[in-house]
Amino acid sequence: MNKREEKILRHVVKEYIKAAKPISSKILSKKYIKDLSPASIRITMVELCNKGYLIQPHTSAGRVPTEKAYQFFVDKFCEPKLPYGIEKRLESIFSGRRKGGDVLKEAGRFIAFASHGVSLFSQKEDFFWEGLSHFLSQPEFYDASNVLEAIEDFEELYRAAREEMVSEIKGTQIFFPSGVVLEWNHDSDRFLFKSDYSEREKFLLKDEDLSLILSNLEDGFIGILGPTRMDYSRNIALIEKTKELLGEK
Repeated sequence: MNKREEKILRHVVKEYIKAAKPISSKILSKKYIKDLSPASIRITMVELCNKGYLIQPHTSAGRVPTEKAYQFFVDKFCEPKLPYGIEKRLESIFSGRRKGGDVLKEAGRFIAFASHGVSLFSQKEDFFWEGLSHFLSQPEFYDASNVLEAIEDFEELYRAAREEMVSEIKGTQIFFPSGVVLEWNHDSDRFLFKSDYSEREKFLLKDEDLSLILSNLEDGFIGILGPTRMDYSRNIALIEKTKELLGEK
């Protein structure tokens, strides 16, 4: 992929994460890449479609990222970082006088709110989640059939957690619906494709619009289930900051 393709793909993914609607060349030229005309951008977007990074839904003039695009984006551009207000709010939850499970439940509620997904916590033999309403309010689930698939995936994940099938997770990993797994590599400070995961780690998400981030704790795990369109930089930072506040980093 050349530099122009990388630049355009990066902005398509970033804008689609925010807008949840097909991104046109006019939007990119107006907001992000002012030195290129919409026609020039459109030619590159066609090439990205041919390479499997973008699709053109129906007769829309805009393009939508594919799972392959999100994988490339996370591998190449993901820089976990929290907005100041969110980071301070998370810190305040752990600095209060609440104890044990109460802190985790409040943190879980806030993580669900900030990520627009389902927050997942497992410690010792306890497993709890927050935010199913935030999760199902996303545009991907306006269709009833998509809601059913999403709930089935959530139930399967819940069963896996209860049966301790998630206990082998080490580090921070992103699971995509195709079965691809990206794993954080501390040596390079970036996510890399993981090729040696076990079947117990491979979460086959039935809904093609879902992704899952999981990270191990000393006696459990923390995670976020959300749309493949999720804000990976923010959500990974939410998990990493929570682990830091739990004394797990």
